[in-house]
Amino acid sequence: MMSFQEFVEEPEDFQETLEELEEGIVRSGALIAFSGKSKTHGDKAEKHFRDAITALRNAPSSKETPIEQRLVKLENAIFHLSAGLIEARKQIGAGIAVDLTGHLLTNKSLNSMGDKRRL
Repeated sequence: MMSFQEFVEEPEDFQETLEELEEGIVRSGALIAFSGKSKTHGDKAEKHFRDAITALRNAPSSKETPIEQRLVKLENAIFHLSAGLIEARKQIGAGIAVDLTGHLLTNKSLNSMGDKRRL
């Protein structure tokens, strides 16, 4: 690793070093952003699934309850299950983005160190 003094004395490498630094920050930021999105979508999916459970638990099961009222409760539960599945799908997509970004960052780091292995 170069010292600050060496860094200042080598102006021709400044632009290349700056580009590497910016790219590393952008990739790290992308990892953090996609991780946050994955967590958010997972939390939303869990909330929808819990809402579906609540709707089913609170659904009147008595034979005296009008069928229309029971159907409304079932519709509500199915809606929350569907919304939860959509959020779970988004969470999977964000997780794949985290994985891909991590692999690209690692590959770039290996290439910059002179290691020619491919991931």
